[in-house]
Amino acid sequence: MSVNAAFAENNVITIGELPTIQVRASLLDELSERQSLSAAKIVVGQAELEKFADLSMGEVIRRMPSISFGGPPGENNDARLRGLHKDYTQIMLDGRPVNGRDFAIDQIPASQVERIEIIRSTTASMDSQGVAGTVNIVLKKTPDQLKRSFKITGGLMPDAPNDGKAGSLNINLGDRVGDVGYLLTASVQNRYGIREKDRKDYTDETRTTLRNREQDLEVREHDEYALSARLDWQVNDQQRLLVHPKLNVSNENKDRDRLKKADLSDREFMNAQKERRYLGTDVSWSYEPDDGIKHQIDAQIQRKNEKKDQNDSKGKLADARALLKFASGSHESIDESSSLLGWKGLWAWDVNHALELGIEWTGSKWEKNKQAWKKDDKADLTMQRAKIDEDKFSVYLQDEYLWTDQTILTSGLRVESVSGQAIFDRNTSDLERHVHLNPSVHLLHKLTEQTNWRASVSRSIRRPKYDDLVPFSEQKDGSLDSPDKVGNPNLKPETAWGVETSVEHYFFQKQGVLTANLFYRNLSNLIEKQTILNAAQQRFEELPVNVDSAKMWGVELDGSRKMDHFGLTGLTLRGNLSLLDSSTQDRTTLRSRRVNEQPKYILNAGLDYEYRPWRTTLGFNYNRVGSLEKHDLSNGNARVQRQEPSHYLDAYLTHQLNKDFRLRLSGINLLEIEKNRPRTTYDAAGKIIFFEQEEERSGRSYFLTLEGKF
Repeated sequence: MSVNAAFAENNVITIGELPTIQVRASLLDELSERQSLSAAKIVVGQAELEKFADLSMGEVIRRMPSISFGGPPGENNDARLRGLHKDYTQIMLDGRPVNGRDFAIDQIPASQVERIEIIRSTTASMDSQGVAGTVNIVLKKTPDQLKRSFKITGGLMPDAPNDGKAGSLNINLGDRVGDVGYLLTASVQNRYGIREKDRKDYTDETRTTLRNREQDLEVREHDEYALSARLDWQVNDQQRLLVHPKLNVSNENKDRDRLKKADLSDREFMNAQKERRYLGTDVSWSYEPDDGIKHQIDAQIQRKNEKKDQNDSKGKLADARALLKFASGSHESIDESSSLLGWKGLWAWDVNHALELGIEWTGSKWEKNKQAWKKDDKADLTMQRAKIDEDKFSVYLQDEYLWTDQTILTSGLRVESVSGQAIFDRNTSDLERHVHLNPSVHLLHKLTEQTNWRASVSRSIRRPKYDDLVPFSEQKDGSLDSPDKVGNPNLKPETAWGVETSVEHYFFQKQGVLTANLFYRNLSNLIEKQTILNAAQQRFEELPVNVDSAKMWGVELDGSRKMDHFGLTGLTLRGNLSLLDSSTQDRTTLRSRRVNEQPKYILNAGLDYEYRPWRTTLGFNYNRVGSLEKHDLSNGNARVQRQEPSHYLDAYLTHQLNKDFRLRLSGINLLEIEKNRPRTTYDAAGKIIFFEQEEERSGRSYFLTLEGKF
């Protein structure tokens, strides 16, 4: 038994036989687990995840505390904790980092997920890359008894072609036969996304002279397939074997119709087809020779492949699509694979100490090939190839100490060593080896039976993306306004010291929770883009470089409350608010400013109301992301892009047909999220010389879902 388990032993709650026992038990389990952990963690269970019948994890995570998304509206694939760039957020599956450093979270079908854990600060027993925090996606486990369930969803996106008809089918089949448990999950789905953009370029902020205009209509169609098999074999009283192979396939077709010039007389059309494949297998063997002793060996193999083909054509507004002339084409493929082998041991010294020691090796391979051409017959074909081989060795030691009956101290040290080799166009170079010592200390003190105080200090890392490490050149105009994009093999990892402290209060009988958290991060070797002149080629290049340091801080409020005690039977209120700020030195103005694209706040507010006589539940969630700014250069002049606040509204209605079947109606993005971005360009004297106004929106969706057991 761990120290945390001993600490939580007195927090046992008996739940009566209620019609809503499944939902209530899930909420109580979430709160119980959250209350007993020494490292701050927000746990979101399956009942909460399934409310809106989302097809992808991007839509689900969007409603979680402190999470926002970058990019166009409606494309929820780059999760950002605390408003920082997606590279600062670590994504894990079942406690293991996902393959690669540029992971799109919408690849994971929501139907395969059991719960989500938002871990605010890293511990020694986990990978150190969660500078902003970690999102751990826990997939469904093998059941203790026969479980057969299905979910059928049909949907519409009225603004998309053919009303954006979407659908999905998910099947789960699991059981435990003797000492062997298994779970098979399969899903197939089709979904749409739509984006409309209108950008106007003016000579100044008065908007008197229109220089250029762009109108886009972009439609994305996704066909996705997923298959997962989990085997849990209790070999004997001391040994257990887990095997979990999984396969994800995603095909995306994207069409973008663009009108250009001030009078919208020019037309461009782009078609891009992307194929993504993921195949992985996890194996875990554990051995408990005695009470208080456990050994575990973990192995993992992953491979991810992505291919993208794009064709662009140009013409005039009056031209039909078939009459547009070929302008350019490209083919890009990325292959990533990784192997992991690790061992960890856990020992309970006595009733007050639990010691954990772990050793881990991860070998990763990344390869990118790109072809580009501007002639229809590919006579001017250019080819580039880059490859990285990387080895990471980790060792950690962690101690959970029950200091007093009310206090747990978890301290540890993780050492990570990363080295590798880069190959670019047959030129091989060794990447700089980095060794990092990352200590962490987490304190949990029980102020009362229902109130906890937490504090933590930890050191974390953000490693550069593979794309940024190789001198891979993406040819643009080579001008200041449109520089070529290249990598930088001399990039160093960013490192951060983080401090957290929070107070959380659990209402009587786990009717809810209220938490206030303060966080601070001090980053070194901040990575940002910089434009320089390549003297040998007389072309401007944009490349990532290590610049000055940055500081980030904020306040996070999170709460939920069942209102039965106040006479409002069946009503649950929930919400969270993150107030965010940061500071770094702008390399152009040498003045202090916020970190690029960090919103001032992130807000979620929602409620659920269950009317038991009708066996019906309804609810909604409102999400609002505050304004943000991005500072960069345009043609050698300082440019500031602002984004106005944006908001989502989602709603659902669920009716329990009988004990085995449930019908769910949901509406997603009912306010049709808009992102308005004014961009202002200044000359050296601070005078406005260029002004752009860009507006983007995404359409609403409606889904009808039938869930059942068979």
